[in-house]
Amino acid sequence: PNAEWPIKSIASHVGAAVDEWNIGKVLTFDLGGVSSHPNHVCTYIGTKELCKERGKELKLFTLESVNVFRKYIGVVDFVFSMQSNRLSLSSPSD
Repeated sequence: PNAEWPIKSIASHVGAAVDEWNIGKVLTFDLGGVSSHPNHVCTYIGTKELCKERGKELKLFTLESVNVFRKYIGVVDFVFSMQSNRLSLSSPSD
């Protein structure tokens, strides 16, 4: 459960899907991995590396990790979400 996935392998798998489906935008976890889960963090890093390689051809969007309170309040979190940008664009230079 706490094993980390290989970054290059993630980039390769995501890259293959991007090529097969002609994808221009990818949505993944942020560096916080939503719950700091090692595989979620590795997914972000691998996908970000792929986007760096592809340049402007592939845009990376990330889900914002939030604190435990916001994570479990469900629909009430809508108020917090409306005040912040829940979907943020990450550029390879970040």
